[in-house]
Amino acid sequence: MKQIEAVVASVNDLQDGEKRQVSVGETNILLVRLAGNYYAVGAHCTHYQAPLAEGVLSENHVVCPWHNAYFNLITGEQQEPPGLDSLPRYQVRVEGVMVIVSYSENASGLRPPLMAQYSPESDGRTFVILGAGAAGAHAAETLRVAGYQGRIVLFTQEDRLPYDRTWLSKDYFIGKVSLEQMPLRSPDFYRNHQIEVLLNTGESPLSKVGLRHITWQGDQSSLEVYPFSGRCNFSFPYATSGTPSSGMKLFLMAICTSGSLSPFTLRTIKFWQRRRASVIPKRQLSLS
Repeated sequence: MKQIEAVVASVNDLQDGEKRQVSVGETNILLVRLAGNYYAVGAHCTHYQAPLAEGVLSENHVVCPWHNAYFNLITGEQQEPPGLDSLPRYQVRVEGVMVIVSYSENASGLRPPLMAQYSPESDGRTFVILGAGAAGAHAAETLRVAGYQGRIVLFTQEDRLPYDRTWLSKDYFIGKVSLEQMPLRSPDFYRNHQIEVLLNTGESPLSKVGLRHITWQGDQSSLEVYPFSGRCNFSFPYATSGTPSSGMKLFLMAICTSGSLSPFTLRTIKFWQRRRASVIPKRQLSLS
């Protein structure tokens, strides 16, 4: 695999605790000096691609300037969400007064976290997560990262894989992100890590929880029962993605009817698609 490298700085360009964004080919890199040594990681947060050069250094870490994701600058590891992946890490060497960064030409910039493999023989427990927004999806991944090898079932009322709802009123709203770009992870990701995502589960997928069984409604109101020993080896965290109260409305969008503006909540992709035809283009709402 071909190595690409470039001189990105002079050894005295940065003082300890300083950072800057540099480029090697078409790749943006965050260069930082810590305790006399240079390190290079990806220049953009793995959440919304915020420029980490504008973030805050905290010892050996950088804090994303937009949503406070927390990355180790030596290893590139993400240590606090909301990003999903760690930062790519690049080789750095100093020759004389030159700081040189190199990386493999065909290397992927993605560094998904290391996860335990599904093994029901090793762990017979089942975790059910009710709600497949960003919080529910992250909870499922965190279980695997923490070493959990049992079954994970993720419920969603929607007909699509988990996505970040905030995009509905941001990049998707203004056309910068397509439906195909919305999912947080690909179908292959959930398949490879044995995280079951059940779509279209209805308003209340969990109909009964007993000491020895759980019953939930699936497509066409069919029922499935999963027996277990009853010794606290079943858990179902709620990750409801924060249903808005009646007093909370998103004023980013409004329907114009007979000259009046009626604000409404923007909750799901399906809701947005139903409302899109009613939104008046270029209509701006001023809040005073």
